[in-house]
Amino acid sequence: MIVGTSVAGVRVAQALRRNGGEDEILLAGEEPHLPYDKPCLSKGMLSGALAPEKNCLLTESAAAELGIRTALSQRAVGLDPAAAVLHTTAGPVPYDRLVIATGASARRLPWSNLPGVHSLRSRADCEALRADLRRGARLVVVGGGFIGCEVAATARGLGLDVTIVEPEATLLPAAGPELGALAGEWHAGHGVRVRVGEAVRDIARAGGVLAVELRGGEVLDADCVVLGVGAVPNTGWLEGSGLDIADGIACDAWGRVRGHENILAAGDVARWEDPVSGAARRIEHWTNATEQASVVGKVLAGASEVAAHRANTYVWSDQYDRTMSFVGRRARATRVARFDDPRKGGVAFVGSDEQGGLAFAAVVNWPRALLAVRKAINDSVPCAAVEEQLTAVA
Repeated sequence: MIVGTSVAGVRVAQALRRNGGEDEILLAGEEPHLPYDKPCLSKGMLSGALAPEKNCLLTESAAAELGIRTALSQRAVGLDPAAAVLHTTAGPVPYDRLVIATGASARRLPWSNLPGVHSLRSRADCEALRADLRRGARLVVVGGGFIGCEVAATARGLGLDVTIVEPEATLLPAAGPELGALAGEWHAGHGVRVRVGEAVRDIARAGGVLAVELRGGEVLDADCVVLGVGAVPNTGWLEGSGLDIADGIACDAWGRVRGHENILAAGDVARWEDPVSGAARRIEHWTNATEQASVVGKVLAGASEVAAHRANTYVWSDQYDRTMSFVGRRARATRVARFDDPRKGGVAFVGSDEQGGLAFAAVVNWPRALLAVRKAINDSVPCAAVEEQLTAVA
């Protein structure tokens, strides 16, 4: 039984089959659609360039070929681990082994229910936002992280008047001030008003117009607002189950839920132990979800010597004509160096930690550099060696 039609849930089912697992598989999710890829929601699907039916992680024919039964429009509402029963809106479902891949939901703010105020985590969210964007006019994006910046870039492409409000000193704060400052310049160059170091005090609606009040007292008029302020794991339905769900479901480095040997979890909802540091981390990125799913699929299939999942944050983002990639953890860097590819305008930032290791790298439009830093961080190559590589390929 796999609950959650996220990329993690689908990839677990596929990995189980790929590794020879012959278990009966039931893949259940609350949405009425076949599983789809979410990175497109803020780009191609939002602009209309990608039709929803073209964005499918698992077609009906592919599911049938793999022997995967799907149960759509069935939301998980409770779990009884002692009885091995999952409770859904369609009734109780007994299981032998359960994989939880219910993902995360957009963090809500007091203004989330106002007409014209949107979040973006699902296909329904995307369709509602797109309908408002097609009406044109003014958009304010609250939160300058990757999702907020992608929505801003897509909206500018549709001709909207766009403002981004970000409380930190630069956009993309998780990626560090270096990449964030560049992103701010690129957005401003495309006509977006970038308001960094500003927080929102209130949002109100009057006369069909939204008024976004900043902490400093300035008021931005808007016809549409997007809240891009992070996400929270979908664990509310697990209250009372006995699972440790503090900031995600506590798992070991193979996705096995602590204290429940026949339950595993993967993706945004899971907090896995890092085999190197021993610390538990919950990472909300597509690549991490697929890598965790691969491990869980092997465990379920009974594969021998399954390697523990080592989490190296990797995220990419397409904005305008640039592809930005980030790997590692910016907070660990004590020194940052910049490298440029003069031939094609690529840029790379690499940061070393206190021991001289590669703490993070941020790369823009430079595929060779990206390949080098991803391999380096997975192989624990010293930062100095990475800098030599980038100097050689520049």
